[in-house]
Amino acid sequence: MDLPLLDWLKKYTFPLEQSFSSLEFAEKIYPIVVSNLLRHGTTTAVYFATIHLESSKHLAKVIHQNGQRGFVGKVNMDCNSPETYIETVNSSLEDTENFVKYVLDLNQPSDKKSRLVTPIITPRFAVCCSSELMGSLSKIAEKYDVPIQSHLSENADEIA
Repeated sequence: MDLPLLDWLKKYTFPLEQSFSSLEFAEKIYPIVVSNLLRHGTTTAVYFATIHLESSKHLAKVIHQNGQRGFVGKVNMDCNSPETYIETVNSSLEDTENFVKYVLDLNQPSDKKSRLVTPIITPRFAVCCSSELMGSLSKIAEKYDVPIQSHLSENADEIA
């Protein structure tokens, strides 16, 4: 990387992720991502999607349609993020619960052990999530009995 992590996210990652506000973009990209992983032998993957509900749902659908086992999360971030790529606490929680229900409904039967695609609560990392958001996300995870993923202390600037 040519920059420290947080600067790299702001310069490269967040602008690219903003492209997924377009469902059309997600419909073009996600099938390529999943098929490339499967073609190279990745039968199970853990995905960070983006903050965009419809694009995240589309990723889960593509994973399911392709028969890949996946853990997929709609990213959450409500602070210390670019103005053009941030959620409110309420919208983040509402979209996350909507996403979790959608993914759980993809799986039939709904037995936890036989799920092909599992929703995973995805606060990006502590710096980008308020205490209120983190606490409420844990309640959603508990309510639906789904896992949580995040990044943690990848560099000193990221430690909250």
